[in-house]
Amino acid sequence: MAQQFQSPETYAVGQQLTAARLNNMVNNAVPLPGLITDRANLSSNTVATGDSLLLNDVSASALVEATASDLLNSNIAITTSSITAGTGSDILISPQDGTIVTGSSFTSADGLTTVVTTSVAHGLSVGQVVTISAATQTGYNGTHRITAVTIISPFTFTFVMTTAGTVGSGTLSYLKQGVIKNPEHQVVNGNLYVDGNVVIAGTTVNTGAVTQTGAVTQTGAVTQTGTVNVTGAIQYNGTPVFGLYEVYEETVTSYTSTTASTWINNWSSASFTKPSDEIWKFEMVVSVQTPSVSSTTTEDHYLKTTNTANSVTYYHRQGKQTGFVAQTITTPSFTHELHWIVNAGTALTSETVKFWSYTKTGTGTYTWGYTGADSQTGTSLPASKLRIYKYKTA
Repeated sequence: MAQQFQSPETYAVGQQLTAARLNNMVNNAVPLPGLITDRANLSSNTVATGDSLLLNDVSASALVEATASDLLNSNIAITTSSITAGTGSDILISPQDGTIVTGSSFTSADGLTTVVTTSVAHGLSVGQVVTISAATQTGYNGTHRITAVTIISPFTFTFVMTTAGTVGSGTLSYLKQGVIKNPEHQVVNGNLYVDGNVVIAGTTVNTGAVTQTGAVTQTGAVTQTGTVNVTGAIQYNGTPVFGLYEVYEETVTSYTSTTASTWINNWSSASFTKPSDEIWKFEMVVSVQTPSVSSTTTEDHYLKTTNTANSVTYYHRQGKQTGFVAQTITTPSFTHELHWIVNAGTALTSETVKFWSYTKTGTGTYTWGYTGADSQTGTSLPASKLRIYKYKTA
């Protein structure tokens, strides 16, 4: 076995042996690498929580035994450039929650920004997360991110909710959630799977696809060049955001009429049902091919659409002025266009849109729902369509 300690004393023949030199030889001996390298090698990945080593306790100026569990649970900062799990293993980071604090008072003037006052120092900071429970006002229970704190009396912390609660004040309990905080940039080269809510205070740049099933609270800018699939609700300052998810379209079939001063139901759409939690915008475009008329004729054309279930009627009028006396003019074709919205809160069941036309005066043949070029001017008319733009929150 190799030498394991080096004495500070050296002796020559004839030197006097003193107690001081003997004590120095023991007290100031220096351990050599062989103290470690001569020991049996520990098999890979067999360190247990109860295994121990010697540690210099600076506070006690003494050598103490420290177990592997003591070191790993010491809450000291770890600085490293890389953490790699063992083969086939995951890296699991499990922060610990705090202790629930009961009976704190809170107030909110708008039901969103909420200030909690505690009787003692709370020890919280901006960016940490708390779970609220037992709130006496409705809507405040849940997990929220702290946006402001005061650390001298009065001790307060503030959070902002995404959905408004009942305006007022009351009491609540809170629990400081253990979170993983990354104050700097984070680069994810692979997929990122998040089971809970995502709260982002800075800028997010995504170049890949994002699939989000939980809530996202975003106060910074988001730049997204890939696909975003959101299965939860999107809100803006607590108000649900309606997104366009479908554009339904039907072609309006043409109808030729020579009858004046009579309402004629030219066309009806397919039956549809509108849920009460959606917003629908209707667009009706009907082109009309008109005949040539004399200067002494005034033409008035009306388009009427009706929703049969709720008897809502929408009108559009197209009028042509008379020309000069004894002068023959031609009247080009034109297009009627109607828009209307059925807001959230109104449901339509087995509904249809009906297209009616009315020619007050005039002579000749009128083709409603015409598609093609004006026979008199050659101008292309837009196709006659019914379009329904459908919006929902999730």
